[in-house]
Amino acid sequence: MPAGGPLGNLGAAVLGLVALALLPKRYVRARLLALLLAAFSLFWFAGYLIYAMALDDGDYVFALRGAIGEVTPIWRLVLGLAGLSLFLRTARIVAHLLGRDGLAQRNVTATAWLAATGAAAIAALFYGPDRGGAALQALLEIGAASLPLLLARSTAAGTAITRSATWIGAAAALFAVFVAILGHGLS
Repeated sequence: MPAGGPLGNLGAAVLGLVALALLPKRYVRARLLALLLAAFSLFWFAGYLIYAMALDDGDYVFALRGAIGEVTPIWRLVLGLAGLSLFLRTARIVAHLLGRDGLAQRNVTATAWLAATGAAAIAALFYGPDRGGAALQALLEIGAASLPLLLARSTAAGTAITRSATWIGAAAALFAVFVAILGHGLS
């Protein structure tokens, strides 16, 4: 069960990358959403692997203990370096894709980073019993892990991405549902 969270993020990243590959270039907002889904998910997946191996704690460590027994320092070093490699590779790929498609215009990625980090921290405040600790974890897991998005800038001429009441409304509704079920499950 501990592997569920990391595997869920890996699955979301794959889903985002497949959608990005399949969506026509004219669907700029949908392509940006797919790329951001992949980016946030891969940054979390890799960043959490580094964190878990460095501290010998967390879902990755618990899953490994269940699969192989003791997680030796060699395992932790190898997997921590694998996480670092994946993190850096993700940063390069995301920057390339944003630049290639001209999606990193007008601080779009900085706005997405700020919205995701703020939403994660706000949602965590509704999660008991340790609301402050949960908010700090959210800031680390989303904000710190995805910092490379703040560096992404496009040099390509792309379609300008303007605000959309439909996309903002859909995101707000999804966020409200997420906060309502956070920590409670769907039951």
